[in-house]
Amino acid sequence: MERIVIKDDCIFEHTEIHFNYTTYDVRRKADIIRTTLPERANIMVLADPDAPNPGPEDAPRSNYLYARVVKAYHAHVYCNGVGFPSSSPVRFDFLWVRWYELGREASYSLRALRFNPVLGSSTFDFVDPSDVLRAVHIIPTFRYGRRRDHEMARSAIAGDEEDWMQYYVGQ
Repeated sequence: MERIVIKDDCIFEHTEIHFNYTTYDVRRKADIIRTTLPERANIMVLADPDAPNPGPEDAPRSNYLYARVVKAYHAHVYCNGVGFPSSSPVRFDFLWVRWYELGREASYSLRALRFNPVLGSSTFDFVDPSDVLRAVHIIPTFRYGRRRDHEMARSAIAGDEEDWMQYYVGQ
């Protein structure tokens, strides 16, 4: 039987996360995500090619999924099971994210996004930071305006009171 026990029942929250990456000219750089600034807390991960399309059925498939990091955490855990022979705690990092839904392609090949409904089953999830490819710049589509109260449920934890109806992924 495999078990995970959190040491001292403590989970630690972080407001800033750094993601290292290699640039096109083989230099090392880092993206910084700040959970306190929603416009600086967006990430992209590789999409599972076998998973269903996370958007309208007629929307083109994307190789990437986009999310806003709501919170970042780490915990020291004891793992009991195959592959974890040590009895000392291991640091475990994880991100709590809110997924964007893929939309139809806009003009100039911009990828259109919007947030999944807060009450949906695929709205929030946990992501391993090692799965993050890069931070990404998400741009509000101002012409559609902000999301209206009567259209979707709100969540104070998600910080969605200032959400826009649609976004574009910055190139």
